[in-house]
Amino acid sequence: CFYVFRSSLFSFFLPFFLPFFLSFFFSFFSSSEYFGSNTSAKSPGLVQTVEWFISFFFLLYTTLSMSFFDSVSQFFVAASEDLQAALDETSKGWEEFVADVNVVLTELDPLAVEEEEKPQNNSSQSPQETREQAQLAAYAVAASKWQSNLRAVWAQEARNLPIHIDLPRLIGKIRVLSSDGAPLWPSSEVELKDELEKIVSLFEFLSAKWEDIHLPAFYLEAQKGEEVSSRLETFFQTEGIEESITVRMLKAVHQKMLFPAYYQIKHILQIAQTNDKANAWHVDIVLGADFVIVKHSKAQIIPSWVYDESRSELEEAVSFHWALTMTFNPTITEMTDLSCDVISGAVNDSLLPKEKAEFFKSRIPGLSVEAKVPEEEVRL
Repeated sequence: CFYVFRSSLFSFFLPFFLPFFLSFFFSFFSSSEYFGSNTSAKSPGLVQTVEWFISFFFLLYTTLSMSFFDSVSQFFVAASEDLQAALDETSKGWEEFVADVNVVLTELDPLAVEEEEKPQNNSSQSPQETREQAQLAAYAVAASKWQSNLRAVWAQEARNLPIHIDLPRLIGKIRVLSSDGAPLWPSSEVELKDELEKIVSLFEFLSAKWEDIHLPAFYLEAQKGEEVSSRLETFFQTEGIEESITVRMLKAVHQKMLFPAYYQIKHILQIAQTNDKANAWHVDIVLGADFVIVKHSKAQIIPSWVYDESRSELEEAVSFHWALTMTFNPTITEMTDLSCDVISGAVNDSLLPKEKAEFFKSRIPGLSVEAKVPEEEVRL
């Protein structure tokens, strides 16, 4: 509205015609008919001075008003241009994402190349198949960027990561090894009764190894009814905590680090639905002379009902073990290498369509004939 007013002919010519209009107005009312016959004669310069003073005042006022309207109009024009640019950028990003998904959809099923080429009738797909295909396409897009996404998670500040939540439940499944595989922690000579003692022991071991920060007892002396995770959360909020080598290492020990790699595994195996095996998530920390490795290993299953809804959830059609390995420099200021692989598994042919069974056998190394991951393979 300001812009329209500013550009109108009326507002443009108003400052020029206003002084002449006011001069005529005051000349008319300063005549003897209104102010007396001797008014102009007694003070001929007074009326003219008032006339031009008021004219100058209105000229200044309208000029400043025009400048104000011009500034406001420029602000709204600039704002509209910024908004349009943001909308164009959002639209461009969405178009690129849709293009990526479409590319993935055309190459989604590795088994398709083995079948005779024939027209695909998408209308024959069930809602579940359509939903699964969409999920796999999304996993494929995420898998293409899994390494950069994982590095971005580790780069976050410790206070913003769920270390305090996952460390208490993972502490019993963490072990520290030397570069030749010899166990360094926990010590077989010391019995650690609960998660609190284990967390304190781990901090003491690593702090001594790296001459690093110690975990103050204050944060671990949980009050009655208070969980250890609450105390740990307070500890990871400490100013300057990122300077600790131990803390930088622990930034790689939580569930959020697994998600980018998990999408990569789902893409490799072309699966949308999996279940975790109980007590099958382990973390190994390997301390080398010029490197530190943090390795997560998990065992998961594909239940048989995914391919046959009449089957029980307890039946394992496929069972597999995968690992995420992150390599750091000695001070853990840089993640130097990343790998994510399916290590081993098992396929139950009787619970799978033939083509699916063959596909899993081609993707899972070290395959077992039974749908069960051997206990000694759960942790490598």
